[in-house]
Amino acid sequence: MEELEEDKDSRLFAGLCYIPVCIINLIMIAYVLLAKKGGKYARYHALQGLGVFLVIFVMTMIVQLPFMFIYMSSWFSMMSSPAKFASNFANLFLIMIPMMILGLVTLAVYLVFAYWAFTGKKFRIPIISNQVDRMV
Repeated sequence: MEELEEDKDSRLFAGLCYIPVCIINLIMIAYVLLAKKGGKYARYHALQGLGVFLVIFVMTMIVQLPFMFIYMSSWFSMMSSPAKFASNFANLFLIMIPMMILGLVTLAVYLVFAYWAFTGKKFRIPIISNQVDRMV
C-alpha cells in the first residue's frame, strides 16, 4: 500500500466512517466518496469502512435470523397460552443474550477502528484491505 497523505481533516473524515451511530458511518462514507473530500486517506478508510459495514451486516443477519425465528415462535406461543408466559418470557430473555453480545462486540470493533483512523494509525483488515487497495 502506498503511503497515504493524512491531515487533521482527512483523519476526522476517516474516523467518522467507522462510527456506527445513527448511520453516521454511511453518511460519511457517501460524503467522502461522492464529494471527494478528505483525500486518499479518507477515501481509503471510507471504502474500508463500507467493507466492514457490509461484512458485519451480513454476519449479523446470518447469526440473528435463527434467533428471530425462535423469538417470534416463543412470542406467539406466549400470546396463545398466558399460563406459559413466565417460562416463555425467560426463554425470550435467554435468546436476547447472544444478540446483545454480538451488538457489543460489533460496537467495540467499530470504535477501535474509528480510534485508529482518528489517530492516523495504519491498519489493514484482511481481505477487505486488499480489495480497497485496488479501488483507491
